[in-house]
Amino acid sequence: MGKLHKPALALLAVLLILASNGFQTALNTQRKNDERLGLGQSSGLENAPPLLAFTTVALGGFRGVIANALWIRATKLQDEGRFFEMAQLSDWITKLEPHFAAVWANRAWNMAYNISVRFSSPMDRWRWVKQGVELLRDEGLRYNPHDALIYRELGFTFQHKMGYFLDEAHQFYKAAWFAEMTTAMGGGATNLAELIQPVTDDARNRVKILKEHYKLDPALMGEVEAKYGKLEWRLPEPHAIYWGYVGLKNCPDNALNHDRLIDLRRLIYQCMAALVIRVKISNFTQDGYPVTSPRFDLIEVTHKAFEDLAREEKTAKGYSIMVAHRNFVREMIYQLYAANRIAEAERWFKLVRERYPDFTDGQTKMEPYALGRLQELIQDGNYQRTKSILLGFIQSQVYAEALDEEDNVLHYEYLAQTLYTRFMAKYGGTDRIKLQDFSDIQREVLCDLLNPETGLYPHLAARVMSRRKISSYTNLCAQTFTLPNTNSLERLTNRVNAVNPEGPGGAVIPRK
Repeated sequence: MGKLHKPALALLAVLLILASNGFQTALNTQRKNDERLGLGQSSGLENAPPLLAFTTVALGGFRGVIANALWIRATKLQDEGRFFEMAQLSDWITKLEPHFAAVWANRAWNMAYNISVRFSSPMDRWRWVKQGVELLRDEGLRYNPHDALIYRELGFTFQHKMGYFLDEAHQFYKAAWFAEMTTAMGGGATNLAELIQPVTDDARNRVKILKEHYKLDPALMGEVEAKYGKLEWRLPEPHAIYWGYVGLKNCPDNALNHDRLIDLRRLIYQCMAALVIRVKISNFTQDGYPVTSPRFDLIEVTHKAFEDLAREEKTAKGYSIMVAHRNFVREMIYQLYAANRIAEAERWFKLVRERYPDFTDGQTKMEPYALGRLQELIQDGNYQRTKSILLGFIQSQVYAEALDEEDNVLHYEYLAQTLYTRFMAKYGGTDRIKLQDFSDIQREVLCDLLNPETGLYPHLAARVMSRRKISSYTNLCAQTFTLPNTNSLERLTNRVNAVNPEGPGGAVIPRK
């Protein structure tokens, strides 16, 4: 019996191997054909680092088993708030299963959102935010070039973490990114044509840097501008739009991406709506804050973007795009009204009445509707929208001064002062959303409207200057455009640290 034992076991092993081979063939076929699994490419990696290539070959099918075990452990660490240990485990998982897009997304979120806020210094935070961006852009997309989840997470980091104002260090992120893009793009930052068709060695070198380091293609950036208007590429939002646009080009509408493509469309229309309010950077304060102003000429192209994206959306969620469009148009009415662009405000109010009649707040006239919406603004706490409204009120006041319309001068002066006072009374102690001094906002408007080349007609400008006792445009606007530098970033660091003198602040947001 003993003599037959070993041969029987050997025969059984051979039979099991043959059987497993049959199952493996079926599994490989399923992995390749079922896009919902996201595993179609896992049988081979092109241009992979040696360690990753060795791991792929050596572990074979056991990679998935090990990755699953590590994922369970990483999830437990996240629940316990042990984000640094989780980051290491996530790194191992991406090496074992580089086509598992959810791990790349989770790992980058952990860096940009959870680990970054463990530090009080904005520079330290910025390093982790950048690492999250670079992880998705340089590695995640390398192995998942057709997965909408990676593009969405990359764009969202630009849109939300860098572009929005929930993080106390958001101004630092904006200033640091502005400085970095200014250095990388040179004149192409404001004139993209220099990089689309470079004719100098300097321009060609910049194109190389953009493509190799930032994974930005000037030709594709040109396509984005052709579709969505001229953008300020030194702000975070145009980069969110770029990655949303590239994602829509590269990601097929298949089982894997079908319900994710709307997220890329959201990136585009949400950022376009935000840029209308603050696409133009007119300066940086001494503390490193970007001084932005609206560009109402982008309203039309943003309106068209909403409609185009809604038509492209193939899921039931497409209705949400038009809900966002409704909210955008309603906001533009009071923004335009505050800027004394009455005819344009009337036009968009007419569109709301025709297309969204249940959302006119019961008003049949534009002006009472706009005033009612303005009264709600103070409750929002959105300093960017408030700043845009303030600019509009002060511009309207200056126009009234130029035309000697004394009643309107007093009206808009009262609105501007009231809005500023109420906002600062409620949020002035919050450095994260604090407005500039009122006098600085006034000077910003005057420097724009009194500019001899682009401002009011000379006789109207002279009337305003006489009324305000401004001796010369040069004296009023002597400050030149100030780029963020080491000193301004250091000052901004100190301001952010002063908000939380006892340690780091900001919400830890686990990635679900």
